[in-house]
Formats: sequence, structure tokens, C-alpha cells
Amino acid sequence: MIVRKTAAGFVMIAQHEHGQLAGQIAAGWNPDRFPGGDRKRDVLLAITEHDRSWIGLDHTPIWNDRSGEPYSFTDYPLLPKLLFYKQGIDGLEEVNPYAALLCSMHYASFFSDPEDAAGSVYRRKELERQERLRDRLGIKETVEKELGEPFRLLQLCDHLSLYLGLNGPGVPKEQEHSWFRDGFPSSERLSSSGGRRITARWLDNERVRLEPFPLAASLTVTWKEKHVESERIAAEGIAEAFRLTDEKTRICTFLE
Repeated sequence: MIVRKTAAGFVMIAQHEHGQLAGQIAAGWNPDRFPGGDRKRDVLLAITEHDRSWIGLDHTPIWNDRSGEPYSFTDYPLLPKLLFYKQGIDGLEEVNPYAALLCSMHYASFFSDPEDAAGSVYRRKELERQERLRDRLGIKETVEKELGEPFRLLQLCDHLSLYLGLNGPGVPKEQEHSWFRDGFPSSERLSSSGGRRITARWLDNERVRLEPFPLAASLTVTWKEKHVESERIAAEGIAEAFRLTDEKTRICTFLE
């Protein structure tokens, strides 16, 4: 769950909804610079479905007593998260092995700390999966040559989607989430940006400027979120408050 605190409570966006938003952004990419060659449909599927592992976890949000907020994707308990990560990629592998390979690379990249025992075991098993899938798909060249650009596009579209979810509409640059104030590092090694770091800036509540501009044209995207009030959480608990809160649709247009 993406969670953003507000004066009245919390804005909550399901991770799979965020993934679908990332897919909308990828679908609007400049086709002349879209990586993957004849694998474009597979890359788009990977980006769109990259957070389907969270569908079960986000169905019923849980409360973090220490932070006094709902658990989000950044602090959700590790062991159930790892289990659902694996199950999500398992399911995607049955449908599209190439998309599963990119998503496995994405999740494995989260766990580089050798002191994290559970994360290290998960990473090792995903690296084994990746080797098996590369063999199955006949990917003979280096990982960087065949998969580097599609993987970085997945990361960048993930970050662009997170930018919309973690920032309130129209927020000034200096008040943006700290992850994005200096742009998106994953864009620097992507040919779509010409080696430059893409930056984003809110122009108003429904428009964001990207520079340099990587899309084919101005792109309008939509997503659903819930504005769950603190008073309702106190009265009914987070799970019931979330269930009873109506979804709202947000809209944003990316401009050059």
C-alpha cells in the first residue's frame, strides 16, 4: 500500500493500482525509444503487473502501532511480503516468462544487504529463477545487453508512478517526497533520456512537467485512491475504515 498522511487521515493507493498506473505511463513512451525490440508487449506487461504480488496484502490493510499509521510498502513486515513477492512472480511466470524475469530482477534488487538473512535467501532464489528463465527464453547475451534497458524502464515507470502517489497534487518542489526532489536516477542510463536525469515538477493540481520529455506526446493518466479519515479509523479500525471508504479517481497530465 502507498500511504500518504494528510491533515484528515491518510491517502491510500493499492500497489497493484500503482502498477497499472506505471503501465499507463509506459504505454505512452516514445515508441522510437522503447526498449526490448519485439518484446515490447512483454515489457509493457511486466511494468503493468510488476506489483500484482501486493493484491492479497493490500486487500486488508493493517495498522503499524509503532508509527501510528497503516503499514505501507516501505515498512510492511518482511516475511509475509517475501512470500507474496514469490507467489506473484510465480503466477506471472505461468503467463509470461519474460515479464516474470523482469519483475524478478526488480524485486531482487531490493535485497542487497548481506546482513539481511531473509532478504538474502529470497534474492538468491530469485537469481536462480532468473538464470532458469534466461535459459528457457534463449537469452544468450549478457544480462545488461538484453535486459538492462527494459529493466531500467520498469524502474523508471515505477518511480514516476510513485511520484504521483507519494506527492499531494500540486505540491511545491521543495515539499516533494525526498526521493524525487533531485529527479529519477534510474533515467540516467536509459537511452530515452539521452543519458540525462529526468526531473518532474507539479505545475498545478493536475499537470506535471517532465524534463527531458520521454513520452510520445502529452499523456493523461488516471488512478484510484482512498482518503481514509482518522476519525473513522479510530471508530472502526483500519481494515473496516478502508473497506467502507469510497474510491476517488485522480487525474494527471504529463507535459513537455
